[in-house]
Amino acid sequence: MLGAKMSGVLVETNERWYECVAPSGDTVYNLEGHISTGFVEIEESGRTCFTYPRMQTTSRSCFHVQMEEGKRVFVEETSRIKFRVDEIDRGFDQCPASQPVS
Repeated sequence: MLGAKMSGVLVETNERWYECVAPSGDTVYNLEGHISTGFVEIEESGRTCFTYPRMQTTSRSCFHVQMEEGKRVFVEETSRIKFRVDEIDRGFDQCPASQPVS
């Protein structure tokens, strides 16, 4: 997870997303052009939580990862929304300030 650039689709809506998680845990997230920066925490249980601080509020979403049809899927623990990972790229030091959704 740390040091991975991931992209895929939001299963329920088919929207494209991209997430870059730097080795430090800092993240850049892009959902159809809506960009957020934040950080990720991975708990011993494997639960993965993404936090995106904002001026008015901070959002935090926690996921567990499961395999579906040979692909990793992040399932949000409250809403059960699924983010399917179609591509993973590793081996970099820093995330770009923003990354286009391809």
